[in-house]
Amino acid sequence: MPVKFDIAHIVMCVSKQQWRVVEGLLLSLFFTLSSCGLGQKVEGVDTRNTENEVIEELTSALNILGGNDQTGIINTSLPEPLQVQVIDSDGNPVVDTEIQFVVESGSAQVTASTQTNSEGVAESLVTLGNQAQEITIKAIWVSKSKEVEFKAYSSTALLQVLQSPGMNGTSGCAGESSDYGEPFVLQLLGSQNQSVSNTEVVVKISNGSLDQGPYEASKTYQTNDQGEIQFQVTAGDVSGDNYDSDVVITVDVPSISNVPPVVVNLDVTKNKYLLPLSAPFQYSVGTVGVNFWTFNFSVQIKEECNKPAKNEIVTFDKRHSVPPAPPCTWRSENWQIVDWSFFDSVETDNEGIATLTTELMVLYPPSQWAFPFLHQIRATAVGTQSTVFEASTEACKE
Repeated sequence: MPVKFDIAHIVMCVSKQQWRVVEGLLLSLFFTLSSCGLGQKVEGVDTRNTENEVIEELTSALNILGGNDQTGIINTSLPEPLQVQVIDSDGNPVVDTEIQFVVESGSAQVTASTQTNSEGVAESLVTLGNQAQEITIKAIWVSKSKEVEFKAYSSTALLQVLQSPGMNGTSGCAGESSDYGEPFVLQLLGSQNQSVSNTEVVVKISNGSLDQGPYEASKTYQTNDQGEIQFQVTAGDVSGDNYDSDVVITVDVPSISNVPPVVVNLDVTKNKYLLPLSAPFQYSVGTVGVNFWTFNFSVQIKEECNKPAKNEIVTFDKRHSVPPAPPCTWRSENWQIVDWSFFDSVETDNEGIATLTTELMVLYPPSQWAFPFLHQIRATAVGTQSTVFEASTEACKE
């Protein structure tokens, strides 16, 4: 029984250089089988071909370009056309080839047949039927019998976002416990895209609050004469040592079935944060005769929404110990211990970056048979968490 597979999917998953290797192996196998008389007929089909024809068949592809997974109101058109692109074996668009669009399941009307344009793109407009349902539409490249599948969804009503943080050039980010500058405005549309008034819309929020209300409390709004609701969002917090998190808003219409909920994710960040830029553990190079080494410890101070904090003072504290042997960890019981004490301070630049460059002893005592000298450098700034770097000789490297 012959094994069938779609080589176009393999092409999409490998690089051009990798494909050339696979391509050569496939062609070698093909012509070897042909020379053995195995390429004559398979189930009544002539499999003999030229090299160029084989390559084209293997690597040409029909791909979805846009319009998949749309939702619209019954008896209306989807907002975007279904788009596919046809490419040949060299990745160039195939022009003036026929693409058919066929409704496989559900109720909808489509542009049934169209030709690809100069970019190899063909599209179909979709008008939804009179039932709320899932719709499957196939696009078929007629000459190559290749096809792709689109999904669409029809509903009796639809929520659309007219305004929100992150739209029209506004920021979709806020610091902890801060308001997003732009309010949300949503509109409920029904049959023939007419606004639906006096209808309850439920808004739920995770990691935040609505209209200065209780934390994570849902709220019910009534659509006005234009079918609109409006509300303001306040960000929650960011847990632990993380810099950012999400605020999730879910909007639903419980009184109307089949209305897909609107889910919006907003960014929330700490109002001030210290980000380590250097490696957490640094090593000197060489173990014999190298007693001192120059290290660089860099951090960046961020304010809310990735704004660099300029002219901030970063304090660097230091402690060290001399482990008698690896593993090289700071040990309070070891000899030659110095606990945390102030070491230096550096001001951040315009990018919010502060770098401490310092020479540290990496072997103790300075001799051929020295013990590793382990340093810990702690960076802190007012209103931030701290971060700790470690530095030692290459002998401590695992």
